[in-house]
Amino acid sequence: MTIDISALASMVRRMDVSATLKSFVVVVAVLLVWTNLATIGTALQWGILELFDAAGVASAWVITAVIAALAPLGFIAWDWVARRPWRHLAAISGALIGGIGFAAVGGVLGALAYMGAEELDAESLTEWPALSAAISVVVVVLTGWLITESRRLRALLGWALVAAAVLVLAGFFFLLMERTIEDPETTRDDWVALIGAAVALPVVVWLFVRAVRHRIVLSGDRPRELMLGAIERRSFWARLAFLAGLPSSLWHARAMTRSAFWAFLSARPLVYAGTMLLLGNVDVGLGPTAALALGASAIVGGHLLFHVGKRLAARYIWDPTHLHDPRPPILFLRSFDDDQLRFGRPWWDLAGRWLDLWSFRRNVDEAMIDEIAQYGPVVALGMPGETRVPFGAMRYYSRHEDWQRIVTDTAKRARAIVIGAGSTPGVLWEYGLLARENLVGRTLLLFPPTAGGSAADGAALNAFAAATGTELRPGHSDAGHLIALLTTDAGPTLLTATKPDAAAHVLAVRAHFQRCTAAQLADPLGL
Repeated sequence: MTIDISALASMVRRMDVSATLKSFVVVVAVLLVWTNLATIGTALQWGILELFDAAGVASAWVITAVIAALAPLGFIAWDWVARRPWRHLAAISGALIGGIGFAAVGGVLGALAYMGAEELDAESLTEWPALSAAISVVVVVLTGWLITESRRLRALLGWALVAAAVLVLAGFFFLLMERTIEDPETTRDDWVALIGAAVALPVVVWLFVRAVRHRIVLSGDRPRELMLGAIERRSFWARLAFLAGLPSSLWHARAMTRSAFWAFLSARPLVYAGTMLLLGNVDVGLGPTAALALGASAIVGGHLLFHVGKRLAARYIWDPTHLHDPRPPILFLRSFDDDQLRFGRPWWDLAGRWLDLWSFRRNVDEAMIDEIAQYGPVVALGMPGETRVPFGAMRYYSRHEDWQRIVTDTAKRARAIVIGAGSTPGVLWEYGLLARENLVGRTLLLFPPTAGGSAADGAALNAFAAATGTELRPGHSDAGHLIALLTTDAGPTLLTATKPDAAAHVLAVRAHFQRCTAAQLADPLGL
C-alpha cells in the first residue's frame, strides 16, 4: 500500500524549526535561573521581606519570586507535557488557542473600527452585537472542525471556517476604510496604520490556525515520538541533551569526556550572545562600534565552533574487529555516488540552509546521528579514497576483497539496516544479501532526497522488489515523490510526499524504529 505522509511531514518540519531555535537559549536559560535565584537570595539577605507587615504577603512574594526565577526552565515542563499521551488535553488546548485567537482578532478589529469614531453614538453601539455574533460563529465552526472525526464533515467545516474568517475580516476592514475616508482629519499615518493592520491581521490568524493544527496532530492516535522525536533512555540528562540540540550519539553522561560534546554545547550560546550584542540587548560597557564587532565575532566564532564539533565527532572510526559498544549496530548502506544522501535546497533559501546546518538536517547521514544513534552505533563502510571522514555514521575503510564479508557479518547482528535505494552493482548485491539472510523485515529502504528522480527511484524500487520478493501494487510511482519503503501491519508500505525533504525522510526513519502502523501514518487532518 501507499501512504502520503505530506501532512505529517509538514508538522515535523515546523517542530524541527521550533526545537532548533529553542536549543540556542537552553544553556542561557539555565544560567539565567542561577542568576535569578542569586538575586532572590541577596534580596532576602538584605531583609527586603521586613517591608511586608503580614507573613502571608511575604510568603506569597517569596513563592512568586521563585516561580519567576524558574520560569526560564518552563520549556522542560512543556516538552514533558507534550510527550504525555494526553490526547484530550491536546484537543482542549487546541480549541482554547483557536477561541482566544479569533477573539483577539475580533477585539483588535473592533478597536480599529472605533478608532475613527469621535464619540459612541447609538448607531455605533449596535455594532458590538454584530462583532460578538460574527466571532461566535467562527469559534463554533472552529470547535466543530476540531472535534469531528468525519473526514467529509471536517472538510466541509474547514471551508466554512475559511469563509467565515474571510467575511469577518472583509466586513470590519470595509467598516474601518469607510470611516477613514469620511473623516476629514485622516492623515497619511492613519492610512499607513490601516495598511499595516491589513497585512498583520492575516498573519496573526495564520499563526493561530497553525497552532490549532499542531494540537489536532497531537490529539490523534499516534506516538508523540513520531512528531517530536524519541528519547529512548527517558532520563533527565537525555531530555536536557535533546533540548540543547545535541545529536543523540551524545545523550549520555560519558559524552562529557568528549571534546565534541563541549564544542556543540558552547556553539549555540555563543551565537545567541552575539545576536544579543548586535541587537543592543546587552550592555557590555563598550561603544556601539566595538559592541557590534564583538557581536559579529561571537556569531562567527559560534559557527566555527559548531564546525569544529562536527570534525571532532567524525574522528571516531568503526572497527568491526574490535567492538567497543555492546549494543547491536545500525548499518547504513548506500551507493557511493551519493555517499550521505544529501537534502537539496535552493541556493537562495539561506534561512532553510542555516536551519539544516544547526539541526543536523543537511543529509540522511547526519539525521541518523541526530535521531537514531541513541539506539546503537550507526556504522557504514567508508568511500574508497576518501581523505576526510564526514560527520555522520562511523566509517570503516575496508579492502575491496573484504567489504562483502564485513557487511554480511554486521548485517546479521544489526538492530536495523538503513539502505539508500539504488541500482548500482554494489547496491544490488546488498539487496540480495537482505533476501538470503532474511533481513528484509529489519530494513528501511530510503530513496535519495532529490527532486525529479522518479525514473531512477522506480528502477531502484523494482530492483529491490525483484531481489527480495516484495510484492507492491502497481501505480505506486504516481503518488508523489517516493520517500521510503517500510514494513507496517499492512505489509510492505510505500511512503510518499509532495516534497522529498529532510522532514519526510526523518519521519520515515522514526516510523521504522517506532514500528508505526499504517493508520498512525495517515493524514492527521483528514483533508
